[in-house]
Amino acid sequence: TEVAIQSRLGQVLSKVALADFWSPTGFSSAYDVRVVYDPAADRWVVVTLANPGADSSTILVAASTSPDPEGNWNQYAIPVNPAPGLTNDVWADYPNLGYNQGWIALTVNLYGVASNNFVRADIYAIDKHKLFVGGGLSYAHLADPGFTLVPAATLDPAQTNLYLVTEQGIRNLRLTRIAGPVGKETYDTNGFITPSV
Repeated sequence: TEVAIQSRLGQVLSKVALADFWSPTGFSSAYDVRVVYDPAADRWVVVTLANPGADSSTILVAASTSPDPEGNWNQYAIPVNPAPGLTNDVWADYPNLGYNQGWIALTVNLYGVASNNFVRADIYAIDKHKLFVGGGLSYAHLADPGFTLVPAATLDPAQTNLYLVTEQGIRNLRLTRIAGPVGKETYDTNGFITPSV
């Protein structure tokens, strides 16, 4: 319900209601917050969802414009249904965030508005540079049949691939990959891992 910024010692530096944080986007029904810090870029990234269960479901993305999270933020709204009002409309739930040197990867599970059944996972490979400098949002929109894809927080600044993992069956994990240059992404979906027990 709130966005709080604390020092490493736990001192609360600022606190604002979640709805107030997102007020520049025009959304007040925010839920499911995720936050990551990208040490290579020295920036903070926040994702929140809005309008659960509705065809107006929206993904809210923000990035700090400096290393200081008490400063300014670039904020954007991504409609889950670009043309709401269709029978196959979906709504987003359970976001996850990751990054590498070129992208901020955001994933959500999608459910049918009419049925409330799971439909697919969507991946947004957001151009990190454009997100941080502002002036618009540029991203590749990818779909996957898996449930709850989790993108990696890639600390190696030389790593050009961005990996995601999801559970596949009872004892397997599926590793997927976003590769290629920003703006010409490819999505590979078929790497399987069977963990030993």
